[in-house]
Amino acid sequence: MLSYKKDNFVSCRLHQSHSMKKTFLSFIILGFSFLALLSSCSPDEEIRTEGCTDPVSTNYDPDADIDDGSCTYISKEQTIWANGTHGNWNDEVFIGTIVIKNCNLKGSVDTAAIDGRTALLLTKDPVQGFFGMHAQIANVRDAPEFKTGYLKFEAMLPSTSDVAVFDVFIHGTNCDNLNCSGTCRSAYVSVETSSFIPGAFNEVVIPLVDFEPASFVSMTNVFGVYGRSPGGTNDSVLFIDNVRWDTDLTR
Repeated sequence: MLSYKKDNFVSCRLHQSHSMKKTFLSFIILGFSFLALLSSCSPDEEIRTEGCTDPVSTNYDPDADIDDGSCTYISKEQTIWANGTHGNWNDEVFIGTIVIKNCNLKGSVDTAAIDGRTALLLTKDPVQGFFGMHAQIANVRDAPEFKTGYLKFEAMLPSTSDVAVFDVFIHGTNCDNLNCSGTCRSAYVSVETSSFIPGAFNEVVIPLVDFEPASFVSMTNVFGVYGRSPGGTNDSVLFIDNVRWDTDLTR
């Protein structure tokens, strides 16, 4: 009886020991498997984000580290006004619409058929002779790539106009003297008309860098004209057409 009980006791101890070893081994295998899983997932792969990674694009995402091909770029030529039609900044209809207005300056801006096209017609105030207009983007835009670009437009004097010089401006840091709520302008650049060919549209090209202090961040104004015509025999003083920003001087 005693030998039987002893043998049974030894057998139970051996069985329990074997079970504990199997359990311990299972824990070790599970631990190594977990460590292997962690090592296969690097931190970079966990936080990688797709998006546009080109800083010069219009939709650059500083948090993206995988380029998904979604980058968009501003057009190298922006039409502000051409032959009876206002432009859309970067071809964005509605949000990029360019609005033409006289900006509370005396005088008015309308359209008129002249020389086979529809141009902007600036009319002066009949009392003091001031005239002016202004083109504004419906929503603010950044355009740092145009800092080395050009403002181009065509101008014609009506035969009865006595305008010898007029001023041009774009967006800038001067917010005190535009007389137009919510907008700011650059310094004026003067355009003399003595070299204009009478009865024809004359192209005017101005480097955008000349409009100091200009601003190419959160822009609204992209083109404006201001001047005075104290004499003359008609209120119509200036035709304007084919207004654009361009990064290429020769285009």
